[in-house]
Amino acid sequence: MLALLLARASVKVTVMEKHADFLRDFRGDTVHASTLRLLDELGLGPRFTQIPHRLIDTLHMEIQDQPVNLDLTHLPGGHQHIALVPQWDFLEMVATAAEAEPSFRLLRNAEVVGVIRGPDASGYGADRVVGVTYRDENSEIKEMRAELTVACDGRSSTVRWAVGLKPHSFGAPMDVW
Repeated sequence: MLALLLARASVKVTVMEKHADFLRDFRGDTVHASTLRLLDELGLGPRFTQIPHRLIDTLHMEIQDQPVNLDLTHLPGGHQHIALVPQWDFLEMVATAAEAEPSFRLLRNAEVVGVIRGPDASGYGADRVVGVTYRDENSEIKEMRAELTVACDGRSSTVRWAVGLKPHSFGAPMDVW
């Protein structure tokens, strides 16, 4: 989504996807009402409706032997529901929309394996992250330099490890709740 927004602002963007496709067993298949509204604002609402999905407007569950009933039909805005959609279909939809932008490029089979450090383009900061190293579809290690590097590589992030960041766990057991 960030790449799409940057590309729409005419910023040159390259997204590196480790695999040839998005067909992975991800955990997050829920698209919340606020995200559906954002998709509408970005003009992606009609595309989203073409993806096979299920809408949930009520939830019935038990928490510690107590019944909990949630009615989402009273949410503000145009979406009074949560959508369940396979994440690979959602990601493919966003990638396809981004590929329509001339400044966007998606490299598949490009696994980021490290960061490149050095001074930025203005010569400032000898130890800044100025790009990444990655393994391409032929298993060759290559470099890509960038003014901005954004890590979106998940729980076991190679980039986060390479720059010495430690994640904080906030113990959110359910994203829908």
